[in-house]
Amino acid sequence: MEHWMRTADYWLQIVNYLVWFPLIVLVISAALRAGVRRYPLVFACTVVVLLTAVAQVPTSVAFHRGRQAVPETGQWYQVLHAVSQGIYYPLTLVTVANLIYKASAKITARHLIRRVLMAGVPLFVLVSFAIHYNSHVQVVQWMTPLTRDVTFCATVLDLVLWALLLASPERDHTLLLLAGGFGINFAGDAICDALRSIALRIWWYPVWASADLLAVMSNIGWLYIWWQALRRAQEPVKEIPAYSNHVATK
Repeated sequence: MEHWMRTADYWLQIVNYLVWFPLIVLVISAALRAGVRRYPLVFACTVVVLLTAVAQVPTSVAFHRGRQAVPETGQWYQVLHAVSQGIYYPLTLVTVANLIYKASAKITARHLIRRVLMAGVPLFVLVSFAIHYNSHVQVVQWMTPLTRDVTFCATVLDLVLWALLLASPERDHTLLLLAGGFGINFAGDAICDALRSIALRIWWYPVWASADLLAVMSNIGWLYIWWQALRRAQEPVKEIPAYSNHVATK
C-alpha cells in the first residue's frame, strides 16, 4: 500500500510538471506581448513562481519518488517549499493590492483606498511576521502560519477587487480574469489545507490524494485563466463606428 501511494504521488507530480511548466511559459510570453508596463507585478509574480518551481524540482522529484524516509531529503524539501511559499504569497498580496490600485482609478474615494492599501498591506505583513517569527525553531514551523495569514489577507483583497470591478460601469475584463485566477488559486489552497488537516487526523490516504489532485487542478486553472486574460489584453480594441443621426433628405 505504501509503495502504491508513493508511486501515485510521484506520477501525479510528473504530470503536474508536464502541464504546469509549459503553461506558465505561455503566461509569461503573453505578459511580454501584452506589455510588462501594463501589469508589471503580474509579470513579476509569474517569473518568481517559475524560478522557485525550477529550484524545487530536483528535491521535489526525489521526495515524491520515495525518498521521504531519508531525513535530509524530507527536511530540505520542506524548508525549500516553505521558503518559496514565503516569497510567493507576500508577492501575490502586493500584486492583488496593485490590481485594486488600477481598478480604483475612476472611483471617487480612490485616494482613501490607495492610502489604506499602501499603509495597511505592509503593516499587516510586518505584524504577522513579528508574531510568528521564531529563530529557535525550524523555518517551516513559523513560515507556515505566516503564509496562512498572508493568504487570508490576499483572499480578502481579491474579494474587494471583484467588488470594485463588478460595481464599475466600465468593466475591465482583463482585470476580472486576473482576479478570478487568483480567486481559484486561493480557494484551491484553502481547501487543500483543510483536506490535508483532515487526512492527518484520520490517516486516510484518499483524502490526502484528493488534496494533491485539487492543488494541481487549481494551479493549472489559475495559470490557464491568466494566460487567456493576458491574451485578451494583446488584442487591439476594435473601434465602433460612429452612429449617424442624419436623416436622408429628398
